[in-house]
Amino acid sequence: MSNNRNTQLALVLLESLRMINYVGSYGIIGYIAVDLGSTINATQAFLLLPFIAGSMIGQASIGVLSDRVGRRKSLVCFLTIYIAACFASAFCRAPWLFMIMRGCAGLGSTVGEIIVRTIIHENYDIESGAKQYSRISGYSYIVVGLAPFLLNQISSQFGWQSFFMLNAVFGLMVFGIAQSQLRQKTTQIVNRSMTWRQLSVQLFHVARNKQYQINCLQYMLAIILIESGFFLFPVILTDHFSVSKTWLSILYGIITGIVGYLSGLLNTQLLRYFRITRVTNTMLGICCVLAIAYVVNFSLASGTIQYAAYLALFYCSFLCSNIMIINLFMTTTQSINKKDTGAGLMTSLTASVYALSSLIAGTVVSMIETNSPLDISVYYAGYIGMVMLAFHLIRKQQLHRNLRNMTGRQQLQK
Repeated sequence: MSNNRNTQLALVLLESLRMINYVGSYGIIGYIAVDLGSTINATQAFLLLPFIAGSMIGQASIGVLSDRVGRRKSLVCFLTIYIAACFASAFCRAPWLFMIMRGCAGLGSTVGEIIVRTIIHENYDIESGAKQYSRISGYSYIVVGLAPFLLNQISSQFGWQSFFMLNAVFGLMVFGIAQSQLRQKTTQIVNRSMTWRQLSVQLFHVARNKQYQINCLQYMLAIILIESGFFLFPVILTDHFSVSKTWLSILYGIITGIVGYLSGLLNTQLLRYFRITRVTNTMLGICCVLAIAYVVNFSLASGTIQYAAYLALFYCSFLCSNIMIINLFMTTTQSINKKDTGAGLMTSLTASVYALSSLIAGTVVSMIETNSPLDISVYYAGYIGMVMLAFHLIRKQQLHRNLRNMTGRQQLQK
C-alpha cells in the first residue's frame, strides 16, 4: 500500500470521522444538559447511545456490503447518509426524531474506519498491520483530540446545534479528499466482488472458527475496559471534581488526543522488539496495577492530589488499553487465512464487536450509581481482575491445545 502523504491524510481523516462526532459530543453535553434540565449522565445516554447503536449496525454491515458491491459505492452511500443525518440533527425538535438521526449518523460514520481497516487487512500481515494501524490511529487521535475543545468553543457562541452542522461540513470535506486520493483502492475490489451465497458461506465459516471466537472474546473484554473508563471520565470530572465545560473539553479532547498519539507511537516502537501477544499481555498487567491505584487514590487522597492522581491514572490506563485494542483488533482480523474470507467481512465482524461492547459499557455506566468515585473504582478494579483471569485461562487453554497438536504430530511421524 502506498505511503505517500496524501493517501495517509485520507486514511487518517476517514479513521477520524466517527470519533470526531463521538468524542466531540462531550464538548456539548453540558450545554444540552442545561437546555433539557437533565443530568450529565442522562444527557450522555440520550446523545451517545443512539449513535453507538447506529455504529453497531454500520460496523456489522458496511464491510460485507463493500465485499459485495465494492468499496467505492459503499463509501459514497454511507458518507451521504452521515452528512444528511448530521444536517438533520441540527434542526430536529422532537426527541424521538433526534435520536433516529443520531442513529443514522452513527450508521454512516463507520464507513471511514471500516474502509481504512479493510485496506490495511488486505495489504499487511499481523505485525506490520499493527504498526501501520498504530500510525494511522495515532495521527487520528491528534485530529480527534481537538474536536471537543473547538466544538465546545463554537457551541458556546452559536449554540450546541452548530456541532451537527460542523460535522456535516467535515463529512463533505472527507468525502472529497477520499474520492480523490483513494479512488484506486476503493474500486479495485469491484473486479473480484463476491456473491451473497459466497459471503454467507464465509460468514458461517468464520462464526464457527474457535480461534476467531476466542480472539473476539478477548477483544470484547478489552473494549469494555477502555470504553467504561471513557464513559465514567466526564461523569467523575463534572460530578465529583466540578470541572467546567471548557476544561472538560480540553481534558477529554486535546490531552486524550495527545495520549492517543503517544500510544500509537509507543506501540509501533514496541512491536519492533517484542511479539504482539507479549505487548498486549504486558499492557493488561499494567492496567490491572493502575486499577488498584484508582482504589487507593479515592480511599486515601483528597483535594488537588486526588484530582491530579486521577488524571494521571486515567491517561496511563488509556495509553495501555489503547495499545491493547489496536493489537487485539489486528490479531482477531488475521486469525483466519485471508484467502478464505473477504477482507470487508472480517473487518465488519470484528468492528461490530467493538460497537456491541461499547453499547454494553455505555448502558451499564448509565444504569449504575455514580455518586461515589471509590465505589466506581472498586467495580472497575474488579472487572479488570476478571479480564486478567479470563486472559490467563485462554492462554492456558491454548498452550494445552498446542501441546496436544504437537504430541499428535510426533505420534504420526513415528
